[in-house]
Amino acid sequence: MADGRLLRDEDYNTHFDPDTYVETYYTDFDNAVVGGMMPFVLKGVHDVFKTGDVKGTRLLDIGTGPVPYSVIPAVPFVQDIYLTDFSAVNRKYLYDALFGSGKQDYSSVFEFLVNLNDKSQPWTKLSDDLKDKICGIFPCDLLQDDIFKGSYFPLFDVITTSLCMDVAPQDVDTYGKIAKGIYQNILKLVDIW
Repeated sequence: MADGRLLRDEDYNTHFDPDTYVETYYTDFDNAVVGGMMPFVLKGVHDVFKTGDVKGTRLLDIGTGPVPYSVIPAVPFVQDIYLTDFSAVNRKYLYDALFGSGKQDYSSVFEFLVNLNDKSQPWTKLSDDLKDKICGIFPCDLLQDDIFKGSYFPLFDVITTSLCMDVAPQDVDTYGKIAKGIYQNILKLVDIW
């Protein structure tokens, strides 16, 4: 990650540093390297769920990475949350942060989202609610036919993904194959393909 080259496949297990990623993009929103991209993304995801139009029993987040930011706004609108990531390093980091003795601090993400909604609610309540709804953190490789490497899931009402499904494929055909595979295997929708 430090050498500036684009990471692919196994690089995420050997070269990606979750601590650097979290510190760079999620610790101090005012000084974020990306010029405020994370507050923009978080507010956008928040606004989608705030309408109440996107809701259901089960949510699947594809490519959660080391921070569950894309599912936090969904917490009031779903009952069960399944997290996935390609990288074993990210899955361990995420587990340690949420359930273990990890040193990770996601308070800025929770505080930002709570301030968009109910400012009287402590951010720790949203954090606790998220932890209660997580059903597991599973392996996922969008470039394989068996995306979830042998894990079997119920159908999902909501699927979120950010900086994963849009980055993993290197061409439009592969993107279409991934989208069709997700739809056919795990999403509850009317047949559109």
